[in-house]
Amino acid sequence: MATSSNPPPALYKHCKAIYDKMMERAHQEEYEDGNMIVYVGFLTNLIQELALSNPYYTFGTQALKDMGCIRQIQRGGGRTHSRWELIKSPTEELFKLANPPDASKAQLGRKGNNAMVQTQITDLNNRLTVLEKAVSEIENVS
Repeated sequence: MATSSNPPPALYKHCKAIYDKMMERAHQEEYEDGNMIVYVGFLTNLIQELALSNPYYTFGTQALKDMGCIRQIQRGGGRTHSRWELIKSPTEELFKLANPPDASKAQLGRKGNNAMVQTQITDLNNRLTVLEKAVSEIENVS
């Protein structure tokens, strides 16, 4: 059986990089059902550290969820970290099963611009909140 020599899609490579960075910073937690590997932090910051553009927050995390690699335990916001369970490392096979070629192209075309703008607005809002708090603390010290 001949194998395809096509390189993996860029989104898959970014998903792998995101997952690996999350795993690097994750820790194990005990629960009644057993142990769970958990990443705690600001996923937007992690994606910026990887030098990925903002839309990869939306597309990368959605692809990782679709592959069954991660699950959000607690939503973050403002100064609160999000919490993610790390389930399994992404593979090209999982990526292909979760992202059929025709469906992914259609989704990027329909939702890409809106998702990108919404992610940018959210990121800017979070950054502005941090700056406003820092200015307020500086004013209170003076």
